[in-house]
Amino acid sequence: MSGTVTGRGITVGWVGDSRAYWVPDAGTARCLTVDDALPGVAGAPLLRWVGGDAGGVEIQVVAVEPAEAGHLVLCSDGLSRYLPEPAALDAVAAASPLDAAQRLTRFALDAGGADNIAVVVLSSPPPHPRGASL
Repeated sequence: MSGTVTGRGITVGWVGDSRAYWVPDAGTARCLTVDDALPGVAGAPLLRWVGGDAGGVEIQVVAVEPAEAGHLVLCSDGLSRYLPEPAALDAVAAASPLDAAQRLTRFALDAGGADNIAVVVLSSPPPHPRGASL
């Protein structure tokens, strides 16, 4: 998974079961990605992944232009499996990126930590008005 944040928007690329969430400073968090696993099947096998046995991999990409400042949260399923809804991330908006990543990692560990846990939090500034130069 990779993500970029600029004054004009957010771009995320992914393969597998990692997730990206947009957490606005005011409002409700939402998931930006879709797992590459069979939908509705508990413990479903991945349909796409990165690795020597992955074959030809097509990376999914999403770009969004948020209307407000906030945070982009990139994480492995070691965190997302414990989040019932993206709204569980709303508290991230009030924290620094480092503090938010540490809190989310601790949350996943306290919830069971049954898988690898990777968390990155990036701040997104308020968007630039259209036509403004960066």
